[in-house]
Amino acid sequence: MAKRESAERGEARAASSSLGSQPRSRRSKAAESTGEVASQMSEAAQAAAKQAGKAARSLASEMGDQVLGMMDRQVGAGADLGSEVAEAVRAAGDRLEEAAPPLSALLQSAADWVDDWSDSVRSKSASELFDDAQDFVRRRPALVFGAAAAAGFLLYRLVSLPREEDFDDEAEADDTSEANAGSDEAAR
Repeated sequence: MAKRESAERGEARAASSSLGSQPRSRRSKAAESTGEVASQMSEAAQAAAKQAGKAARSLASEMGDQVLGMMDRQVGAGADLGSEVAEAVRAAGDRLEEAAPPLSALLQSAADWVDDWSDSVRSKSASELFDDAQDFVRRRPALVFGAAAAAGFLLYRLVSLPREEDFDDEAEADDTSEANAGSDEAAR
């Protein structure tokens, strides 16, 4: 009887342990599948972020290329304008050839300098011109600072000039005061 009871107890324990292990194995399976899903979602998010980063870099590169292309076209237009200015200065020098030969020679050399400058600008890209400007500023900061100060002073003087309306108001005030002075004399 003792053997039977111990055998029954052993069977009961085995049955209860198998029942208790089922929820644990289900929990562990659920945890594993949840972990796998989270891992897959993380990988998908990382892949999407990488793809978005590539697209953003590609877009930025494309926009940068378009801006550089536009700047290069503007550099070409500026060089063309420089050539036109050189031609105008050269024509002015030609007109002054007989009347003022030294001034004509000065204008001709200035036209040649402007023409050479426009040719050198035409042969460079916008980024090369920017690099040249940076080099110039590094080599001669005092000159650049002085030019900026002079330009600021000139701009201030241009902005603070009296307007034409101010002259009209002063003229009206002068006319009114002269008229009043004339009527005061007539009253005496």
